[in-house]
Amino acid sequence: MRAVQVRVARGGLDALLARLPANGLEGKFSLPYGIASALVDGAVTFPSFSADAFARTSVQQLMRRVEVAEDTGPAVPRWAEVIVRSIDGTERVARCEILRGSAQCPPSDDEVAAKVVDCFDHGGLGKEMAQHLLAFARDLGEAGGAAASDPNAPSAGWLDAFVPRR
Repeated sequence: MRAVQVRVARGGLDALLARLPANGLEGKFSLPYGIASALVDGAVTFPSFSADAFARTSVQQLMRRVEVAEDTGPAVPRWAEVIVRSIDGTERVARCEILRGSAQCPPSDDEVAAKVVDCFDHGGLGKEMAQHLLAFARDLGEAGGAAASDPNAPSAGWLDAFVPRR
């Protein structure tokens, strides 16, 4: 990629760094780093912010070619536009006018499950524990949530470590 331009609605950069990040932690608050990670990896996950992921030459070089601008128009509705320019001159444009994860554009069950697995794995609880939680949540949903409101309902066992029984 030759260059990436990102434009956002007014106020869209307020919580973000105005400079390039110095490490993975700062990368969480950097639009250029987030865009570069997404383009290189196809997704942004907890490992995207590790020291090793941050130090990758491909991400570092691309991050420096991401130009960010805030629009001067109204702050609402929120939107963002990304233009990726290839070395051969090809341009790809994507515009988002509905925030991903909002009530208007909720994540799919598979996306939520992937996020839960990523969180548990990053937190040291492991993917297997995440799968148990997801299965338990599915079972609750299929049972109409009855088990959640009944303190005497049987649990999957592993949940007892997190939620004391009454």
